[in-house]
Amino acid sequence: MKRLLYLSIVLTLLIIPSTCHCKTYYNDKIKQLLIEWVEEQSQSSRATAIEIVNSVCRETDEPLLYLSIFRYESNFNSRCISRGNFGLGQISLINYKELKEEGIISNKKQLLLVNHNVRASRFILKKKLKQSHNNIRRALYLYVGNSSRHSYVKKVLGNYTYLKHKIKSAA
Repeated sequence: MKRLLYLSIVLTLLIIPSTCHCKTYYNDKIKQLLIEWVEEQSQSSRATAIEIVNSVCRETDEPLLYLSIFRYESNFNSRCISRGNFGLGQISLINYKELKEEGIISNKKQLLLVNHNVRASRFILKKKLKQSHNNIRRALYLYVGNSSRHSYVKKVLGNYTYLKHKIKSAA
């Protein structure tokens, strides 16, 4: 009987995935808050918001930071192309060769796909964090590629702080 109960629990977990598989544990209420926030900020469909939140939670160690970046880089539009920058994280083609060598993407079109763009953004930001000795503010200046983008960094960090506070109060 115990074996049957265990098997049914395992099958339930495999068949019915949760909304977000975050490396950092978020309960259902917090997952819902993130999805609703993405929807409100971007006017995205619920399906798109869920896809973005799932990908960010699955692929990154700090989902709130990436959501904050994507809010200002592309307004959560994975198909956004602006001045030669692509997707959610507005990845520059300057990074293309390295992203391809690392196996993150195999062609430029993949930069417009949510999962690939999240992975590319993670790769680039991790590199910038290493260069800045894990100083998030400095890493964001490096990520955006311009030290005069103070308003960008301030907005991203403001959103990041807001989301951390919102989640803390909801937990």
